[in-house]
Amino acid sequence: MMAFESIGISITTAKSTLEALYILEQREFVAIISDMGRQEGEREGYALLQEVRAREIAVPFFIYSSSDRPEHLKEAKDRGANATNNPLILYKMVVESLWS
Repeated sequence: MMAFESIGISITTAKSTLEALYILEQREFVAIISDMGRQEGEREGYALLQEVRAREIAVPFFIYSSSDRPEHLKEAKDRGANATNNPLILYKMVVESLWS
């Protein structure tokens, strides 16, 4: 988080999909970073992605998870998100999405 904040990107944290959706109704964001598994379920990142897209929130969506298996990266891409388990790659993807 400090890496993003050091270049002027503020971070808002939500602890659940429901909380994230509530926050997304209140403010606009330039990107969404979600983990995959949460208390609600181990594939909750995709549940959030589906709800975000259903609400026509068209911001880049990144899944930051523990897996970088090719099939997981492909599934994220097929669903309209980017995914990684590497913090440096995540940082690069987010920053590039802001300036592209």
